[in-house]
Amino acid sequence: MLGSLPHAAQLVAAGLAASVLVALLIVPDRAAACAPELSDAGLGGITGDTPFDRDAIARAVPGCTVERQAGSSEGASVDILVIRNGPTPVALVFPDWTGGIFSVLVQSQALRRAGGPTLGMRFGGVFEAAAPPFCVPGVEDSSGRVLCPARVGGRLAYVFEGDWQGPDGMLPSPEVLSDWTLVAFLWRPTPFEDPRWVDVAGFDPGEGPALAARVRATVDDPPGLAKLVLYPIVLRASAGGKDEVLEIPDAGAFAAEYGRRLTQAFVSAVRDEPADKVHIDDNGAALAAGRVWIAPVCATEECVEHRSGVIAVTMF
Repeated sequence: MLGSLPHAAQLVAAGLAASVLVALLIVPDRAAACAPELSDAGLGGITGDTPFDRDAIARAVPGCTVERQAGSSEGASVDILVIRNGPTPVALVFPDWTGGIFSVLVQSQALRRAGGPTLGMRFGGVFEAAAPPFCVPGVEDSSGRVLCPARVGGRLAYVFEGDWQGPDGMLPSPEVLSDWTLVAFLWRPTPFEDPRWVDVAGFDPGEGPALAARVRATVDDPPGLAKLVLYPIVLRASAGGKDEVLEIPDAGAFAAEYGRRLTQAFVSAVRDEPADKVHIDDNGAALAAGRVWIAPVCATEECVEHRSGVIAVTMF
């Protein structure tokens, strides 16, 4: 259903941070061997497991060149990787806070598509058969653009641009949007999430589901999970029929204490929980009925910035 969403500015700013670099992507494309296919699974060989690493991304898009470039978004510095077809940029790759890929912005006809709309189509043609799952208006750097996931729970979104004189943060009416142009594709390793991750729990867009996925991946790896923890942390467990409540000061202590108590039942409970069954409230997100809590925590008293991670573990 079309409509404005709370924190829409955060979603678009995070997903479309390339606005200061978009001029790179609107030069004419030239035929070359660099023509990766874009789908919900990723761009070429770029998937959710691909690190934000120039060499790894270059191997994933054979025929293309990849170079690091400094940019900015809303006044903040950000390093990106530019995928090029010869001298022509094909895509911009943005990092997340863990060293992985946060998003890939594609605004080039050089790519191949496994079906679906193509750049230059009108909004009314892309969503002719049914309304989009939800659309988000751009503000500040992304003002004048609208982001619409291709489908609920998908990793691919369409970026539209058009004329409208309304205020920042307000979604144009369906009548206005119908004539807007598809100018880019946005892919993320994690599905476009339930809005509660942002609106209720307070994560940045994409941050909560990405963190949850990393917790599931490392739940049986004490040193790996320890890297995702915000210290000090409370670890609750049972020993000899008695409940223990341990305050863990650092990663080394966490890996040791967590590793001693780790069971396959605990791993399975966290790892096998469907993503859409995670409990989300204003305290954060509780994985596997509260066995692992993750949340964004203010880094300053004013809470201008935050850090997100594991804040509590219960191993009963």
